[in-house]
Amino acid sequence: MPLLTLMKKLTRCLAASLTAWALTTLVAAPMAPAASARAARGETWATHGETWAAHGESWAALKQTPDSAITFSTLAIELWPEYDRPTMLVQILGTLDSSVALPAEVVVRVPAASGGPLAVATRSSAGTLINTPFTTTVSGDQILVTLRADTSDFHLEYYDPGLAITGTARSFTFLWNTDYAAASAAIRVQAPVDSSQLVADPPLTPAGPGDLGLNYYTVALGPLAAGQPVSLRLSYSKSSSTLSASKVTASPAQPAATPALNLASPWLWGGVGAGLVVFGLAVWALGRMRASQEEERRRNSRRRRPVRPSASRRADLPSRSAPGEPAGFCAECGQRLLAGDRFCRSCGTPVRE
Repeated sequence: MPLLTLMKKLTRCLAASLTAWALTTLVAAPMAPAASARAARGETWATHGETWAAHGESWAALKQTPDSAITFSTLAIELWPEYDRPTMLVQILGTLDSSVALPAEVVVRVPAASGGPLAVATRSSAGTLINTPFTTTVSGDQILVTLRADTSDFHLEYYDPGLAITGTARSFTFLWNTDYAAASAAIRVQAPVDSSQLVADPPLTPAGPGDLGLNYYTVALGPLAAGQPVSLRLSYSKSSSTLSASKVTASPAQPAATPALNLASPWLWGGVGAGLVVFGLAVWALGRMRASQEEERRRNSRRRRPVRPSASRRADLPSRSAPGEPAGFCAECGQRLLAGDRFCRSCGTPVRE
């Protein structure tokens, strides 16, 4: 093979090798960053997916977050220890402010240990409690109860198992917070039957007998800010395990007292007036009926009474008896008739022959 031909082949091989190296350097090298960029973009999209998932969780949490526009005009917390169970019955009674648009979604927090609400209701315009649907969401050691308030007043009950019973000693700590501001708040504690030495912090004020004839104690909390915690520590002694509900339901029913006559009642005077009107109408109708009957009798009497003949004509009429002598009695009125009478002198009835 001539040397020149060999050199050409070697040149072409070298050129092919340089071309392949150039392609590898100029084309293949940028592809690696592209692959890395795709991988990075994949990680970025994955991160975005996690971010959107986090946003989804945030939106879900936001749906459970109470509306800051909701406020309470009054908030009452009822604590009934050992009422119908050997634990604490807690009742949350709220009245929405008049500025809150209805219906409204209200979120109330209850301890997760309670297992959720026992009952959720709203109060109708007639004053009766009506069960209302609700949903629950567990959030740590709390359960968020979302209810629909169609009216301003709502009522929620749950059992708090935190009442500690050691012999005759009882103790309980109430911890709760509201997500809404309240213009006025208060706690009322029902004293269980057979209980004594009831002490609380903050101190309670005796309120005397109330519902079901049991004694109550109250403490005014004043206005509450949104998120402000509410707490009360309670202790008392109880000589028995009797539940208050069993004592109340076992009480003998008192006979219904005869209601006293209320002379100032408008219903009483209204009834008297209606009775007088009915009596007056009855008397008037009876009078009209009697007058009508009397008028009818008079008309009939006038129709039967003919024109009495003159004395000279009566004298010319034939008579079975001598004039002036009795000739019987009128068949209509019983008046004595004289001989020659053609008609009764009293009622005018024709004398029968």
